[in-house]
This record gives sequence, structure tokens and C-alpha cells, in this order.
Amino acid sequence: MNPSLIRFGGGSFLTHRHQALASSADPSHTCEVYGPTRHRSPGLLSASAGAAVCSLLAWLLVGLLALPLAVATATSGVLSSGGNGLAAISASALLLLLAQPLIAAGLLKVWVTSLSDYPIGFGTASLAMVVALVVDVAAAVVLPASLAFPLLGYSWAGAIVAGLIVSGGVR
Repeated sequence: MNPSLIRFGGGSFLTHRHQALASSADPSHTCEVYGPTRHRSPGLLSASAGAAVCSLLAWLLVGLLALPLAVATATSGVLSSGGNGLAAISASALLLLLAQPLIAAGLLKVWVTSLSDYPIGFGTASLAMVVALVVDVAAAVVLPASLAFPLLGYSWAGAIVAGLIVSGGVR
């Protein structure tokens, strides 16, 4: 059996290859090694679906965990300080807005790594989710209401852009 055909969990596990021992071009100075193979980047559909699902899960987590804390913090800020109440609410909203793409990026990293065996970095996933958030807001302003999907709203536009970034369509 050819060891390069070994598959594990949908991704390449190890391959059998020759590696040069020195910089010389002499073929007698090589040895057989087992090492990792190249990983293919995920497809556009898989990456876009991952971006949409991870974004929705991140909003759910932000809504369930961070929103009550932010409301309590903002409410106490409004009641205790006279004129700084609006600033406390704005700061809480900004923190929530910053937390969502970072949570979604972590989820997207896990999604892409587990489904396509492609090692995506947190920076790439964060960039994809921040750009998706900006595209979502722009799509909500520019596109007509008839283009909003029932559960996704306008996040399909951001999911496609994030899928392009993660799958390598945009470099």
C-alpha cells in the first residue's frame, strides 16, 4: 500500500516522501521520512456556511452572556453618575460589538480546522469576521428589505465575503 494514500478523518494524515540530507543534488544523499502533507483550503461553500453559522452562534453567546452584564453595568452607570450615563451605554455597546467578531473568529477557526483539516490562523479568521460585520452593516443600509433572508437577515452578504477570505479567494 502506498503510504501517501493514508487518509485520517477526511484529511491527509502522513505521507511517505524523500528528503535531501544536504543541499547537494546527489540522489544518494536522501532518506525516507514521514511528514505532514499539504492541506487544501476549504471550499467557498464550506467557509461561507461556517462564517454564517459561527456569526449566529457568536451573537447568541454575546446575547446570552454579555448583554445582561452590559445592561447591568450601563444601568448602574446611569443611576450613579448624572451626565455620563450615555457614555457608559455607548461603551458597553462598543464592547459587545468588538466581542462578537472575536468570538465568531474562534468558532470559525474550529469549524474550518475540523471540517477541512486546513490550519487557519486566528488572525485570518478575525479579519474575515470583522470584514463580514462591516459588509453586513453596509448591506443592511444599501440593499432593499426584500433581499434579507428569514433567519440570516443580511448576514449572507458578510458570510460570502468571509468565505472568500477564508477559502483563499481573496488574497
